[in-house]
Amino acid sequence: MSDAKFTKGPWMAWQPRGDESVPVRTDGLGITIAYAHQGAITNARANAHLIAAAPELYDACCEALIMLKHLNVTGSLIDQVDSALAKARGETL
Repeated sequence: MSDAKFTKGPWMAWQPRGDESVPVRTDGLGITIAYAHQGAITNARANAHLIAAAPELYDACCEALIMLKHLNVTGSLIDQVDSALAKARGETL
């Protein structure tokens, strides 16, 4: 498993802009990571919150994968977590 190359969290969804996009920024540094765009501002906010949760979700999946392997769990759950982490690292599409 390679190291993640993304900007460290935490990330936060900010207030919608005039074009109804919602910026996702790093906490403290104020670097914009992404903009969530959607026809309805409700969807853009929900998308932005999901994007903002990505660093914590990634870390939680890494910890879960370690625990699953420690418990000798095999099967589709461990494969799903491993696949999702590989996708987050850009190793798969």
